Amino acid sequence: MLELKNIFPNVPAILPPKGQIPFGYRSVARSWSFPKERLGETVMINGEPVKKMLTLDINIPGDDVADSVNRFPAGSPEANRAFTVNYGCSSDCSGCFNQANLQNPALWMKEVFNILDQARPMGLESTKFLGPGELFEKKELWDVLEYHKRHNLILGVFTKAGVLGSDYLAQKYHGISSREMVERVLAYPNLNFYLEGRSFDPVWENRFIPLRDEQDKAHVNYHEVLCTAYERLAEAGLNTDLFCQRMTVMCNPVTHQNIGGVLEILQWAMDRNMPCYLPPTMMSGKGHLIENAAIQQLYQERFMNLAVQVYIHVIERGVMTLEQLCEEGVHPYLGTTPCNQISHGLYIHVDGRVWRCPGRDTPDYEVSPDVRAIPLVDIWRQSQNYKVNAFNNHCPAKDGGTVPREFYVTVLRRVKAHFGK
Repeated sequence: MLELKNIFPNVPAILPPKGQIPFGYRSVARSWSFPKERLGETVMINGEPVKKMLTLDINIPGDDVADSVNRFPAGSPEANRAFTVNYGCSSDCSGCFNQANLQNPALWMKEVFNILDQARPMGLESTKFLGPGELFEKKELWDVLEYHKRHNLILGVFTKAGVLGSDYLAQKYHGISSREMVERVLAYPNLNFYLEGRSFDPVWENRFIPLRDEQDKAHVNYHEVLCTAYERLAEAGLNTDLFCQRMTVMCNPVTHQNIGGVLEILQWAMDRNMPCYLPPTMMSGKGHLIENAAIQQLYQERFMNLAVQVYIHVIERGVMTLEQLCEEGVHPYLGTTPCNQISHGLYIHVDGRVWRCPGRDTPDYEVSPDVRAIPLVDIWRQSQNYKVNAFNNHCPAKDGGTVPREFYVTVLRRVKAHFGK
């Protein structure tokens, strides 16, 4: 476990003191999780009630990437090599879940929009873009933003935010300054920013998020760029609305390396009305390379201890109550409103395979071999997720793996004991 020295962006704290936080406040990104009363909502399709698919996680490779992959036989070593080389990301993160082997042709943009067109009549309200690479660095960004704006859909983008803080990167990918880039994306009020935040230690964050290109390395200090992006978005007011949180800190994955500094990150983020997500590694893509360390007893005990510290702080800070925690249960995101993506949606991989969620890429987690083969509504109705109607889904992708089976009971018991319950 490293000794990390976080140096945070210059963003003022805005969350009121305990006792003055408005009733109903929760730490959750807009439209990431859905309230209990929305479980089991239906919509009529072809004269039959269908449980709504409120959200969809989706990959958007971009047509340049699809072209480089699809010129080779689907699933071939050549196609996978082309994807690895060309998928379009300025970063080279060691645990990238998107580095899963492709089995089908990569999705073209027209196919991505066709999937969304099918999902909208099914009740779709939000999407999360998970790669491959950086949507903010892709030329297709503006078409994706316009589509979501036109159809009144919330779009959450997981981002390292380089083009929002570096003039060099913004000029490289879009021919404008990074401040102009921020202004342009802020013109879309339906856009959520899920910002990198694995560490704010200048030395270690630059190691955790290494840049691929040698020229980029010569021009970009990633920690400085990231802090600039946070500051600009906060200056624009993205974290000021206590009931519409559009800006999050994605402190993931939590590993042996950064676990010593993440409680401080959560505390900093919470005081600034930015939900902070603290999950262990995904069991997909290159996440498998660090999976072994995350299933060892030493790490899992450290992670459970972290969870206890987080929930104690969240309760003592007045963001939630012990009664709420007992009712809802703990969750591996730690301290935020529980994830219920399993209850409300699916994940579409870059090659059209449909998984229950992005957290696991093993065959047992696959819902459909290719979203292009049959209508999305049929895939949804036949999926395991369709049968789930729970507010707290736990984490089926990681339970018994990077999340220990005893996590939920043990953490709750220890938190209750701290408060004498």
